[in-house]
Amino acid sequence: KIFENGIEQQIEYFAPVDEAFTVVLLLDRSDSVAPIINDLKKAAISFVEQLRPNDRAVGIAFDRKAYILNTKVRDRETLKTSIQNMTTGAGTHLHSTIEGIINRIFRGLKGRKALIVFTDGQEAWNWDQPKGAIPQFTAETNIKAAEETGTQIYSIQFDSNFRSKEGDKFMKEIPLKTGGMYFRADKLKDFNKVFGLISDELRFQYSIGYYPKDEPKKGE
Repeated sequence: KIFENGIEQQIEYFAPVDEAFTVVLLLDRSDSVAPIINDLKKAAISFVEQLRPNDRAVGIAFDRKAYILNTKVRDRETLKTSIQNMTTGAGTHLHSTIEGIINRIFRGLKGRKALIVFTDGQEAWNWDQPKGAIPQFTAETNIKAAEETGTQIYSIQFDSNFRSKEGDKFMKEIPLKTGGMYFRADKLKDFNKVFGLISDELRFQYSIGYYPKDEPKKGE
């Protein structure tokens, strides 16, 4: 059943979806990930190996900047090598990185698309700016951009000394708003399980459609 504004709608279309997807694997490389970076690398490489030949994948490591790990979306070997060679850096600019990926990679891109975010959820932007500076990118703008582009976001959160209530809220909220899933993972066995679940989730989906019973108002 599907409801809009509390009113049950008549389903007009329902079918399994089995098509290639575009996925961006966004990996935190800040100093907070250092204790678990080797486990992260192994799990991320295992995820890449589960992709099908037609799936498109881009790896991006980030701290205060973003580093593209492969320029060809089906070049699995370069991506795996780049993940293996990944080192740790400084704090993370989480929201600007997410928005940049959505706008530069996903906006206007057809087909299924997903962003997998592996981080503790900490935003270091405020630490680097003058007191009172207003951020251009926030949790709210990230969610809006993801909804506008149909980007599913899967968040994988690990524990660190830098976690905050705001970060925890964001990591749980953005998958809920975009059709993704939230996971906690701190050890290799957790990573492997999580990446496996996400791989299955992306591969086996359904498409559902309906015509709203209420006429949309101007601007909706």
